[in-house]
Amino acid sequence: MKKTQESNGKTISLKELSIEIIYSIRNNQGSELHLVEEKIKNLSDMESKPIRRELLGFIQTYLQRKSFTPEEMHERIEKHCKVFAKYRYHDIRARAKMLLGSHYKHTYKHFPEALKAFTEVETIAQKYLGIENMILCETLFEKGGVYFFLGDFDASTESILQAQSLRIFSKGTAEIQFKSHINLSRNYFNMKDPVKSRTHLELAEQSWKEYQGVYDRGALFTRRSDLSIWKQDWEGALSILVEGLNYYLDTPFTLRIAEFYKELGEFYRKEGNPLRNFDASIEHFEKALALSKELNILRLQAALYDSMWKVCKDFEEWKLCSEYMMLHAKVEEDIHSDEIDIYIKKLEHLVLLEKQKMIQIGKPAYNETIIDEVVNLRKDNEILKQKNSELQIVMSNIEMLIVKKSHNVNGKAVFLDQLHDIIQKGKSSKPAIEAYILECENSYPEFSREIVKVLPNITATELKIVKLIKLGLTTQSIATLCGVTLKSIENHRIRLRKKCKLSSKQSLSTFIVSIK
Repeated sequence: MKKTQESNGKTISLKELSIEIIYSIRNNQGSELHLVEEKIKNLSDMESKPIRRELLGFIQTYLQRKSFTPEEMHERIEKHCKVFAKYRYHDIRARAKMLLGSHYKHTYKHFPEALKAFTEVETIAQKYLGIENMILCETLFEKGGVYFFLGDFDASTESILQAQSLRIFSKGTAEIQFKSHINLSRNYFNMKDPVKSRTHLELAEQSWKEYQGVYDRGALFTRRSDLSIWKQDWEGALSILVEGLNYYLDTPFTLRIAEFYKELGEFYRKEGNPLRNFDASIEHFEKALALSKELNILRLQAALYDSMWKVCKDFEEWKLCSEYMMLHAKVEEDIHSDEIDIYIKKLEHLVLLEKQKMIQIGKPAYNETIIDEVVNLRKDNEILKQKNSELQIVMSNIEMLIVKKSHNVNGKAVFLDQLHDIIQKGKSSKPAIEAYILECENSYPEFSREIVKVLPNITATELKIVKLIKLGLTTQSIATLCGVTLKSIENHRIRLRKKCKLSSKQSLSTFIVSIK
């Protein structure tokens, strides 16, 4: 192992310097990476030039991470990891994959890709680093965050509890201690279990004394407000939310400000609230909406419009209800269109790699199957845009009907429910399951053969499900694509676990991803 002399006479290896990179990222957000960079540059032994170059490159990737697109980040991380794997630098290889997953997660669009990256970290950790490893603990926590954004509270809770079950969790930073408990408090409240929510809030408050992260303090305000509402202390809950909003108003954390405006909008619409007020609710939702547009977070916009049309329905403001309902449908279409664009870009990237590979070995430059799928998806995208245009015309006609019906007070609520059903049915369907299956086959051409070797009695339906798991899709996403209930997919997963002979501590997703 290549070593160098530090100023105090102690020898240090290149492997140890790679661990210093991980510690700097974990403990001080990379503020000391420049010191590690200098140590690496001062190594005199040139035999380790490739790994030295890649470690220096990874430092730059981390420091410049906010400037990279998801595609650029994926390309850089894959390049780093190829060298890290060759030299068996598995700790920093896992940390690089975690950085990729976090990058995907923070786009609020690439959640399947984030899950895939985090699952790869799990595989590396379990295979090379051991189960009691802080990187595994951190990535389980990160997965919990992705599941929450996808609305899968059960999966989110399970992933965070898995992280906390590791012995090494007790040695984690105050930050991960705080975030894991505050997120569990959030999940349990959403799962209608305020007792467990309060327990984890108290544990989060203990960790907060050491952590003191300004950006994350907002969660304490919202969780305390939730529990005040549970105790029917409406005045107290409002006071806590206003305090949280004022805390962030003079900070650069625009998303946090938007979240508190949204929380206040939700507060003023709650049933049983003696302070319930239509104007106050809509006013705060509108402020949150303006900030969400500034941040360009479509999922937040969709959530806001969804709440706004429901507020209008509750207060029988029918004209506004129809307007917000149509805007919600439009944003949902935009989200769908973005998902298709992302999928097309992935396939186009595969085409580019295929072309480069074929040129190198002197064969035809393209895989026709991939090209055909890209072309078909381009056509699907154009059809989607056309349907979206047609939808706007339908929406306008519906609005005219509502205006004409406004003089008839009786039956308005039922009419709006029917109207919402019509709009929901008018939305374009999600990308066909066949496209995902084809993506799995293109990305992992040997996977079908290998999984059948491992599970010779696997059924056709189970094979389809494991391919979707291989791509990093959540249980809820798989259920939606397959057109079945969440419980149905959960039952399939239970049967698959039995066939794989997995213990209670082993992850089915990790096992499937590990099969090449």
